[in-house]
Amino acid sequence: MKKVIIEQIGNGILVGLGTCMLVFMVANSHWDVNGTSSFQFGPFGILFLAWLIVFGIIRLGLSKLDQSYHTGEGELSAGDERERKISQRALGWTYRVVFTLLIIELFGVPVMSIGFGSTTGFVSASGCGCDW
Repeated sequence: MKKVIIEQIGNGILVGLGTCMLVFMVANSHWDVNGTSSFQFGPFGILFLAWLIVFGIIRLGLSKLDQSYHTGEGELSAGDERERKISQRALGWTYRVVFTLLIIELFGVPVMSIGFGSTTGFVSASGCGCDW
């Protein structure tokens, strides 16, 4: 069970740092009309790379301490049949929840955005900023 917790927390931190790095990069990178561009990864890029290295070392150390843990299989590596059944049930439940939420998001968000309408105004051809 320890390997599952370590993998999930480590992967959660990795996804969070990766998301922050991409948001920072999109917000602070520049593209000019003349074709020049600059990309900035910022502090989140450094933290992402540092955590990637640290997490890799933690996983390698865990594979040395726990013989049933294999780095290639991650949290799905099992020492016996009982562990394998528990992992399969948890994985099936997780997939059902994730796909249900994705379906709700794919269909729910567009419908809600149409229902609420746009709250931003636009500039008409005459140049007046009218809220319609």
